[in-house]
Amino acid sequence: MKRRWNWNKMRRKAPLFAIMVLAGAAACGGTAGLVARYVHQQSESAAALSNQFYFTSDYLSETGNSYTLAPGTTAITIQLRNYADDYRWSDMDIKYKVSVTGESQSETLEGLSYENTGTLQRADTDTGGTKQNLTISGLKPGTYHVTAESTSPFVQSLRGTFTVQEQDQEVHYSVSDSEGNPYIILRVSTKEYGDGVTINWPAGLIPDSSETVFENVTTYNEATGNYSKGQVTIEAFGRYGSESYRFFKEDTTKTYQTGDFQVTKTAQQ
Repeated sequence: MKRRWNWNKMRRKAPLFAIMVLAGAAACGGTAGLVARYVHQQSESAAALSNQFYFTSDYLSETGNSYTLAPGTTAITIQLRNYADDYRWSDMDIKYKVSVTGESQSETLEGLSYENTGTLQRADTDTGGTKQNLTISGLKPGTYHVTAESTSPFVQSLRGTFTVQEQDQEVHYSVSDSEGNPYIILRVSTKEYGDGVTINWPAGLIPDSSETVFENVTTYNEATGNYSKGQVTIEAFGRYGSESYRFFKEDTTKTYQTGDFQVTKTAQQ
């Protein structure tokens, strides 16, 4: 005997089945929506935190700065910071590591002394950002590649290249400066050499006109409204002489190094 279908009963059950299918689909869709919203919110949170992350330095940068250091330099001090300026700083601890390599960048150097790991403590809302000094000592003539990399909570690399010049036995010079100083001091000394000395300085510095050697020197550029690089020659410096010269800074936030200057024996005619 053939089984007969009860179409009325099937019609009564169909809406219930459809409702169950739709409910299941809605539940899956709702779960997917919750996951999508969670991922989106997590991404937004990470992006917001990264926007509050600052890992900076006075001499290192993401693009990599290069510096020439005076002969006889045996140590450099680099400042690592967790802020961009007085209004933007990191509200989180920053862990970092430091590496120093030779000219080939794969050469491991011996005889250097420095802390290769550290932590910048989260900034205090009352005092602003924090900073740490990284001193690398044991330098000799040659080229050094310095990398400071934050490892937590975000990864960012700062780089710089420092070249220590070979020792000049006749003319020595060095620069004293730090961020915020209104002027820098250039110190020049000689040993057996007693003839002329030529000083070259970079743009952005204004020689102190109250000093005799600079009284007739001007590097102001009327076209740009800034001070250009300059040069002055001291005819007879004197054997075993030592002098200090002052240069005012156009921009007090900028820091100058010995390598920004060049002091040489004046060419003999």
